[in-house]
Amino acid sequence: MVEEKSPELNHEDSGKMAAYCFYELDDKNARADSAEVMKWLRQKSNDIEANKDLDNLFGHHGGGPNGAEWNPATNLYIAVFTPGVQGSAGSHFPALYINGSAYKTVFYNINNHLYWYKISLHFLEQHTQAITRADIRNMHSDAYLKAVSTGKIIPVTDLNYGEILRFKIVCGADTLSQFFHCAYGE
Repeated sequence: MVEEKSPELNHEDSGKMAAYCFYELDDKNARADSAEVMKWLRQKSNDIEANKDLDNLFGHHGGGPNGAEWNPATNLYIAVFTPGVQGSAGSHFPALYINGSAYKTVFYNINNHLYWYKISLHFLEQHTQAITRADIRNMHSDAYLKAVSTGKIIPVTDLNYGEILRFKIVCGADTLSQFFHCAYGE
């Protein structure tokens, strides 16, 4: 079996910035009030700080075709872990870009070096884009793409099936690129 790309998620070992993506309340159909969401954000922040094994949507494959997240129907939350304590010499706040544009929204600073960005369901539905050849090369490992091209692996559907949001996170000299791949159907 050929392994898919999986971004480095263990911030404790790398000492570098890390990014996480979650459905609101870890449920792709969640509807919650702000108090419930803030309680969940605090708990999730503690889990990230403790470097627990989390169901990070940036690091796993969903149940849809080619690993897409299937029929997402709630808000997304992006957590950005920045090394060191903010406000110290040389520290920076993370900037989030989606599909090449700065994402100008209020973020939640739960801990000194953990920032959360809310991506509303409406934004997700309005801004997902078609998957390009460059996206396919960035989303899949060279070994996987070679196995597909030689017929050793036959994907369920074309690799460009579904839509994506392209995330770029910049904090000082660190830059991360991630994708949220989704597809809709019955």
